[in-house]
Amino acid sequence: MFYRKIIKKLEQWKENQNTKAFILQGPRQTGKTYIIDWFCTKNFDSYVNINLLTNKFAKDTLKKCNNTLDILIAFSTIFTNKLIIGQTVIFIDEIQALPNLITYIKELVLDGSFKYILCGSLLEPLFRNIEDTIVEVAELHTLYPLSFEEFLLATNVSQDIIFLTKEKLKNESDLPETVLLSFMRYFKQFLIVGGMPSVIEKFIKFQNYEEVFLEQQRILTLYNKDFKKYETLDKKLHIQKLFSNIPTQAKKEYNRFSIKEFSNSRYEQIEKSIDYLITAGYAHKINLTNELIEGIKKSKRKMFKLYFLDIGLLICKEGRTTRNKIIIEDENYNFNYIYENFVCTQLLQNNYSLYYYNSRKHGEVKFVYENKTKTQITIVEIKQEKYYQNHNTLDYLNKTYQNINTSYVCCNHNIKKNNKILYIPIFLIGFLEDNKTD
Repeated sequence: MFYRKIIKKLEQWKENQNTKAFILQGPRQTGKTYIIDWFCTKNFDSYVNINLLTNKFAKDTLKKCNNTLDILIAFSTIFTNKLIIGQTVIFIDEIQALPNLITYIKELVLDGSFKYILCGSLLEPLFRNIEDTIVEVAELHTLYPLSFEEFLLATNVSQDIIFLTKEKLKNESDLPETVLLSFMRYFKQFLIVGGMPSVIEKFIKFQNYEEVFLEQQRILTLYNKDFKKYETLDKKLHIQKLFSNIPTQAKKEYNRFSIKEFSNSRYEQIEKSIDYLITAGYAHKINLTNELIEGIKKSKRKMFKLYFLDIGLLICKEGRTTRNKIIIEDENYNFNYIYENFVCTQLLQNNYSLYYYNSRKHGEVKFVYENKTKTQITIVEIKQEKYYQNHNTLDYLNKTYQNINTSYVCCNHNIKKNNKILYIPIFLIGFLEDNKTD
């Protein structure tokens, strides 16, 4: 069992006496079911579960329910275990297979007979019409692939070393050279392996990148099957083509997603395909901003970037040649699009709402985001090349906007502070959670 940060959220939910339902969403193969089952088995004396995709009897029975009482009676027939009022935890997996059941969540929680954990994918569209209700009675969380930090723990890197690294970042002081070199090696491994649990299991077991590659291909094949299923239901969808096109567009010098380069369609014609990839968690959409004066505002122009959900799957999609360039650290290869995807996934793990900044006059920075109180802005730039201290757009923004708290430049060098800019090794970007100013 890998350590996952979501376990802390589950522990907090348990300590709060489960007055709300716990809802966990996320893309397939990220370990949602395994984590919930492990946690409940370990922490509750009375626990039952159903999977609405595999348990036809349960789905058909619940589908006929017209009110909360019907559902409670249905539970008594579905579960052979004795249900204990006020104690039993009911885990309903693949909840998206029965959307009508979600509309009864408020009544079920307020009834108080049982405690509920719901899990699935493509949940956000189901919650849009009952968003206010869901906030009242449920905690909504997202499970991503393992972060770099979780990968380190999974591969038995010392917690003391991780803690030391976080402290050095917090104090803005150099990492010891031995630690820097070790983490650069781990970072290279993570770029290739990524954060999908089954892929990391293969890596730990075999220490073989080819086994890793084959497992990643298996996952991508599963995803393509999902894409085909939805494209069959709606002939206007182009999900497979869109997903495959993400790396191609990311390699461009100005790597915003171009509809014209993807197809002859207008944005409105492929919007549903983009929506599917985002809501299912297979890709991340980062919108443009060009206004930071009173906080970050989304640009009126429909400009955005798309990133893969997992860096390892991106490298697999690119093929063995790209993987081998990472292994030999090919200085002639442009790794910027790979680093950018890595940074995006790590920042999203910390629940930041990301944008990228672009101005025709002043240029671009890769990511900007606000703190929780929306009073301070953080900038993240990425510089692979040796001229990592050249960043005209970043300098302009720091001079122009007083609400910029910190600017980070992710590079291949040690930690160094220069006025408002902190240069950090790129692998540290996911550790910024401890440095947030709220």
